Amino acid sequence: MEITLSSVLANVGSVFTSFIGYVGSVCETIVSNPLLLLGFCVPFVFAIITLVKRIF
Repeated sequence: MEITLSSVLANVGSVFTSFIGYVGSVCETIVSNPLLLLGFCVPFVFAIITLVKRIF
């Protein structure tokens, strides 16, 4: 079996496409459930506020 650049790029592309689909389904689940949305947004907001406070 010979490995060529085109076969490697095709494999990487299919993995990337699958990953984007998985991330999309996770994001749809989070957005459709308000409690999950709060659980993911609130920690990010606090992390951003903390980083901004450390910068200034």
